Amino acid sequence: MKGISLIWLLPGILCLIGSGYLFVKQRGIEQYNQKLELQNFVALEDDSVSGQFVKAWRHQIGGEFSEATTIYNQTLHQSSEDTANKIQFNLANIYMQQGIRNLTDSDETNDESAYPLIELSKHIYRKLLSEDQDLWPAKYNLEIAVKIAPDVLVTDVPEDILPERSPENRGVIEEYKKLP
Repeated sequence: MKGISLIWLLPGILCLIGSGYLFVKQRGIEQYNQKLELQNFVALEDDSVSGQFVKAWRHQIGGEFSEATTIYNQTLHQSSEDTANKIQFNLANIYMQQGIRNLTDSDETNDESAYPLIELSKHIYRKLLSEDQDLWPAKYNLEIAVKIAPDVLVTDVPEDILPERSPENRGVIEEYKKLP
């Protein structure tokens, strides 16, 4: 009789421990969601990858692109593949926003950095789309970037202007094809 009661007691204790764990985890998720709803991003920031992502996102939406870029780049190597893709997407968005901002500014010195930033964003969008063709926000943003800075076809540029486009250097430079 004593052995049977121990057999039933042990699973009961394990169920209570498991239920307690799930309750605590659910409570943490609810608190996190409440902070998000209140846009209390500062309360979500910590040293974890997700906390650093939130911190960088807060800088990004505040227009503090250099701080956001620094945090994203520091966090990129520590994150999972899914989070890394989100970070790269946000970095591409930052580069495109900075490029567009530099094009619309009246200061001519910003024009020099505008197109390289847009080209960098196009490169990242294409990289993300090569991994996931159903990433519609990246497709949309790539389309906008291509409208701003159209791709130059290899046949459109004489070899004496861009020697790196010559046939002997063909494998060195990454060429882009139109998306389906």
